[in-house]
Amino acid sequence: MPLTMRLATWNCRQGIDRKRHALDALDADVVVIPECSSDTALARELGVSFLWRGDHPRKGLAVVGFNGWQVEPLAVAVDLPWVLPVRVHSPDEGVAFDLLAIWTITRKDGRPNYAGQVKLALETWSAALADGNTAIAGDFNCSIQGLAHAPHRANVQRLKDLGLESSYHAAEDLEHGLEDAMTLIWIGRGRIPLAYHCDFVFLPPRLLASVTAVRIGWSPEPDDRLSDHAPVSVDLALTLPR
Repeated sequence: MPLTMRLATWNCRQGIDRKRHALDALDADVVVIPECSSDTALARELGVSFLWRGDHPRKGLAVVGFNGWQVEPLAVAVDLPWVLPVRVHSPDEGVAFDLLAIWTITRKDGRPNYAGQVKLALETWSAALADGNTAIAGDFNCSIQGLAHAPHRANVQRLKDLGLESSYHAAEDLEHGLEDAMTLIWIGRGRIPLAYHCDFVFLPPRLLASVTAVRIGWSPEPDDRLSDHAPVSVDLALTLPR
């Protein structure tokens, strides 16, 4: 019998503890949370599995497991500061899949730009991604709507070559750039709002075949303005490997 779970990503724009009700509304089993604090009450909640990495304690990258789902750090040969590799365990302790949580962010440490960080992550993890048991989820900070549309499109093609597709685009049968829903509203110069689709859950074929629903935003929507990003959530009916 398939095991159902919800995988999500949401850039919370900091202050995750005062936005705990939004996580409840999201109702996910495993969530990638960019801009999450390392010293959050969430990490100390009974029954919550919490991993974090970053160079600023108030603003890093977290992966959180709820409802008995556990996240375990993966050992890596090459460490990329903007990627948190984890192994996701189901409540019965069976391994469901591996997950590369990603949050690209500029730093004065010689790292590439946003699209370059995604590209380097794909190059570094290409063998694992091609094996078909690894998902990628998070805030890429680049999209077809942005200035880096050409390198982003190249990254999407590289992901496709490795066998991964965006769960939203696959479910909606959409090409990248033709999205009906955006995940980021950025207030640009002159207070003009700019919309981007830059948060993704990319899945390999085995996981993509188990998708039963994909949602941008909450249902129902929480009452207050929580972040400039909307969550992406994906419902899966998993058949665990024997």
